[in-house]
Amino acid sequence: SQAILIVEDVDKDVSIIEFDNPQTLILRGKEIFEPEWHCIVTEGERRKINKEILTCNFDPQKEDRIVFWSDGITQSGIGSDDYPTGWGIKNAIKFVHKIVSSEPQISAQKLASKLVNMAAVNDEGLLKDDTRAWLFTLERQENCWFAKGHLLTPKTTQY
Repeated sequence: SQAILIVEDVDKDVSIIEFDNPQTLILRGKEIFEPEWHCIVTEGERRKINKEILTCNFDPQKEDRIVFWSDGITQSGIGSDDYPTGWGIKNAIKFVHKIVSSEPQISAQKLASKLVNMAAVNDEGLLKDDTRAWLFTLERQENCWFAKGHLLTPKTTQY
């Protein structure tokens, strides 16, 4: 799974380029922000398999929250009675939105921990896939944007 965040210039757009992972979530305050996404289809030469790359550009605002996640989050619980096809992107988005709405000052680290821990709960305490959550907040200081955040993986976290 790949996702790349690019801040092109001091006063320009943010660009996100994604490949083979659940779509990025962007929160603006307590609300979900949905930029216009574009799909680029690449043609495979050897295996004749086409790949989709998603891209978006948007004007950042102070304290935008950006959530990248692996499919271990969205596919957690797969095969269970509650989530036979996995937790899913819609449930993951609802979960994050609910937390941010009730705890608007929650840190990226705490939010990432809650997200990965929920995936572990969905997987009955034992994660079954690469489960990562990378959350950060955009902050502007002087004439520069900073991405302040936290990457959480099972290798660095106790459940």
